[in-house]
Order: sequence, then structure tokens, then C-alpha cells
Amino acid sequence: MLNPLSQISSFLGGSPSPPSATQHQQDYLQAIQAHDYETALPQIEAAVRNGDPIAMRYLGTYYAFGLASCAKDPESATAWYRQAAVHGDAKGQCALGINLAIGSGAPLDLEEAAFWLYKASCQRDPIAAKALGQLVYQNPRLIGKYFSEDELMRLINDARKVELRKHTSHSSPDRAP
Repeated sequence: MLNPLSQISSFLGGSPSPPSATQHQQDYLQAIQAHDYETALPQIEAAVRNGDPIAMRYLGTYYAFGLASCAKDPESATAWYRQAAVHGDAKGQCALGINLAIGSGAPLDLEEAAFWLYKASCQRDPIAAKALGQLVYQNPRLIGKYFSEDELMRLINDARKVELRKHTSHSSPDRAP
């Protein structure tokens, strides 16, 4: 069974700001990297008001874990993940798919879970591809609804390649920049 806490916790990891990050994004991402969730919250809320899908996902994560002054609230977490997902955020799509696959914050809906995990997998999200693979392994009837078996295998293999590249680039200290 999928474990949303172990999957979603990676979303709060210390990833650097993307080059195109807005000032709000840079501010809240720096605060999150410093584990200063209280400082990040108003910055996230301001970015949400400006339509930032990454901030929507982070707000969902705040509710999922009960961070800062946000009470733990699976329904609010899922609602914010849905907002991020609809706006194209791959990690938001992944989190929404996982929540739907286990019925956290929304009724269990394996078909919709497969849809969102597929959308995130198409954006090369390795967690989504693994979760989609697990979901389809347990529910093979989902094949053919949004993707073929061949496409699913391609997405899973692509995700493995992305993770392998990420892992090998971090473990090769004598590699030229």
C-alpha cells in the first residue's frame, strides 16, 4: 500500500530555487530549507494569492503534516494538492494521486489516482511513476484507461533513469563540472 507521508515528505526536501523562481518562491524556499516553516507560511500564502502552483502544493503539505500554524487536515491538504495539480505542478499531481489512491482527504478513487499519477509521470516525476506502477500492479484493470501497458513501462523506466542519473551525479566527486 502507498504511504503518503513517506512519499510527500520528500516534497519539503532542501531543493534549490529554480532559476525562474519569483521572489516569493525564493523567500519561502529559503525558509523551508532552513526548516523555518513559520516564516515560510505567510510567504507561501502570498504566493498562493498570486496563483503560484508550487506554493499551493506546499500549503497542501503544511496541512498534510500540520506544520506551523496549520492544523493537520487531510481534506485541506488534498484540496490544495488538487489546486496545484490542476495548475500543472507535477509534485502536486503526484501528491493528489497518492491521496486519492489511499482515500486520504478525499474518497478512495483509483481511476482518478491513476490519472494524476500518470500526468505527473509524464513530467518525469519518479515518485509518481513508482506509485503508478504500484497502483497498477495492485489494480491491473487501470491499464488502458489513460495509458497502455507499454507506456506505463516506458514511464517507469524513464523514472529509473532519472533517479540513476541523479544518484550517480551526486556520488562522483571527481567528475568535471
